[in-house]
Amino acid sequence: MLHPRQTKGFIKRRAIYRRYHPTFTEFRAAVEETIDQLPTTHAESLASLMTLNFQRFENVSLMAA
Repeated sequence: MLHPRQTKGFIKRRAIYRRYHPTFTEFRAAVEETIDQLPTTHAESLASLMTLNFQRFENVSLMAA
């Protein structure tokens, strides 16, 4: 599952950035179209965001607060 911030950023890049929507109705339609296409057209791009990159720390001393 993607973090909501990642999903929001993905939708912004696909529907909003570098595009002019003269009315709110057209803006909303562009966002809804992008959301509708997430499982089909954008599936591969979205899957690339779902990587398991975790930072690991070895031998870390923790200080008591």
